[in-house]
Amino acid sequence: MTEYLNFFIPEIATGTVQGYVTDIDTGQPIEGADVAGRDTTDVNGFYSFEMQVGVYNLPCTAQGYGAVTAEGVEVMENEITELDFELEYLQIPTEVLATTIYNDITLEWAMPGAFNQYSTKLNSSKNKSKLTNKSGKKSRSLTGFVIYRDDEEIATIEDTSATSYTDCGLDAGEYEYFLVAIYDNGISDPSDIVTCIVSLLPPTVLEYTIYNSDVMLEWVAPDSIRSLSGYNVYRDDDSLAFTSSTNYLDENVPGGEHFYFVRAIYEGGFLSEPSNSVTVFIYDTDANSLPDKTVLFDNSPNPFQTSTRITFSLKNASLVSISIYNIIGQKIRALSNSYLEQGNYNLFWDGKNEIGKVVSNGIYFYIMSTENYKSIKKMLLIK
Repeated sequence: MTEYLNFFIPEIATGTVQGYVTDIDTGQPIEGADVAGRDTTDVNGFYSFEMQVGVYNLPCTAQGYGAVTAEGVEVMENEITELDFELEYLQIPTEVLATTIYNDITLEWAMPGAFNQYSTKLNSSKNKSKLTNKSGKKSRSLTGFVIYRDDEEIATIEDTSATSYTDCGLDAGEYEYFLVAIYDNGISDPSDIVTCIVSLLPPTVLEYTIYNSDVMLEWVAPDSIRSLSGYNVYRDDDSLAFTSSTNYLDENVPGGEHFYFVRAIYEGGFLSEPSNSVTVFIYDTDANSLPDKTVLFDNSPNPFQTSTRITFSLKNASLVSISIYNIIGQKIRALSNSYLEQGNYNLFWDGKNEIGKVVSNGIYFYIMSTENYKSIKKMLLIK
């Protein structure tokens, strides 16, 4: 015969703790306050939870408010203990300003409002009979500030009299700042956000020339009194190379479309804003890589000063006509009027008309026509 042991598990005696959490100055309910890690207040500031019979110290915290602990709260079996908390709002830094000097940003702010004293009332009742316990006045101390840039913490300041902070050595760009005040009983809400721009002049007039699968880039140095260490060259958003000159040859570029830009590196390693970007198209020189469509591509460079390259592909062999026209529709120059096989082609226009005379600055159009295809593109000549 099998014998079984009988386990007796006594019921745990519990009582209920409930009440309201309000702002001590305004009397308004505080939503989302945490009481003893057991419940958070609703939109009316109300909370309620059950806990085992006993005597407890119950803390109450809320974002932007000083924390309060009710000590010696007695929970009795099957009874309601009413416990109301009144929290004081922690004053935030105000009048936040940001100024830029070169690539340093200085924040300044006014001290938070009066923060040296606060009064806390804890109302406790057993069986719904009110028992008021006033804790009296208690010192509340400011212990410092925390600075944030673009939502990331960047500095903690322990000097409670500080009203400024300098964020040094920033790359070019737009930055957002705010700060919070730190008290011995909590953290304030964030201050107002301020936005500041660091402007480090970029290279200008980035242009390119294509030689087979090589791309020659040239640009103009920024007009700045600050010393430069060189330039970073980028292809398709990836850092490609460093150079101390105002040109760079990118050799054996993979086939396809690519874009380039350049950043100046100022003394100290600080990056400028990007230059203008240029887009290039490199044909795959693999003999087996023949085009699967007929396309007229954008000329490059555009705008141009002396000459520009016009690229097109043919899906099928065809008679191809490519001509240049001015803005009033007059034909300036015929670049092609030939029968061409399937393939990829480059033509160059040197900015001259049919009789070899250099044309004036302005907008020009180039038109490609085949048996089954026609396209028009625009370009700008600037000497």
